[in-house]
Amino acid sequence: MGNDGVAAVEKALALLDCFKPGAEALSLAALAQASGMHKTTVYRLMNSLERMSYVIRSESGAYSLGPRLLYLGKLYEQSFHLSSVVEPVLHALAAATRESASYYVVDPGRRRGRVRSEPSEGLA
Repeated sequence: MGNDGVAAVEKALALLDCFKPGAEALSLAALAQASGMHKTTVYRLMNSLERMSYVIRSESGAYSLGPRLLYLGKLYEQSFHLSSVVEPVLHALAAATRESASYYVVDPGRRRGRVRSEPSEGLA
């Protein structure tokens, strides 16, 4: 049994990837053009995504991302612990360089410290 995936699922996800900053609401024609899919295919897939609340269709017919995506994003955010990924790397870096190592998130105009590791040996 191969790992080819399901074409319809991949196409539906590709449609969701068409939404970008500045392109938060897209018409059927814009989605078809951006995805390279036929309008009829886009229409059927977007109807399925709308029924499941992954997209919302306005009265004008434009599509935008729906609340189900926010729910999944929040669920992912709660299950992903950045420190479990970053800390081992920082500890190895601090041990190799014998210097402290930090991971920061850039916030406009300033940096916010998130994770820090000190070398286990004293400074020379």
